[in-house]
Amino acid sequence: EVSYPTFSFDRLGNGMSDHPNSITVVQCPAQAATIHELVKLARAGASPFPRQFRNLIFVGSSLGSIVGNVVNVQYPDDFNSTILCSFSKFWANAVPGFTATAELLPAVLTDSTRYGFLNGDLGYLIANSLSGVEYLLYYGPDQYYDPSFIALDYAARGTITIGEAITGALGISVAEEYTDSVLVLNGNQDGQSLFSRSFISFSRVL
Repeated sequence: EVSYPTFSFDRLGNGMSDHPNSITVVQCPAQAATIHELVKLARAGASPFPRQFRNLIFVGSSLGSIVGNVVNVQYPDDFNSTILCSFSKFWANAVPGFTATAELLPAVLTDSTRYGFLNGDLGYLIANSLSGVEYLLYYGPDQYYDPSFIALDYAARGTITIGEAITGALGISVAEEYTDSVLVLNGNQDGQSLFSRSFISFSRVL
């Protein structure tokens, strides 16, 4: 039986990771640099990885895909293949609508019990509209997903920082030196990538 080891991790400033300044530190280039360090550990077989890994595939979605593109720009030799879901070069166009529909507000103000440790850092934003999140991220209730899952997903939602939003929207560049395979996968009803265009005709990989 053939299997593929996977490694999932929280972004800097999200989940169980450290939460430094949301504007000056937690930006997409910093996320890429963090991933680069993880790649070096994986290829060396250093902790937390049990052995050396020769072939690495990056898989991201939404903001994770934006960060993945930054990795390919800054560290083009890190990954052997890249899968970018819900990705668009024109991600900046979707930021205002996403912010309003999801009702992104400072996490420390809207959920002080959970995010009190942020010590007043207002740049960590969290969605405050369950219906807005469902509208943005899901399509076809009862047909393509179980509506009861939304409450679970919403309860476990993470944060996005102002630094990530700004650098993600303004810093999408062509990965000129990345020459390995890329798969960009966007759904027809993906609210975050409605402003994307066909990447098939592009001569360079984004």
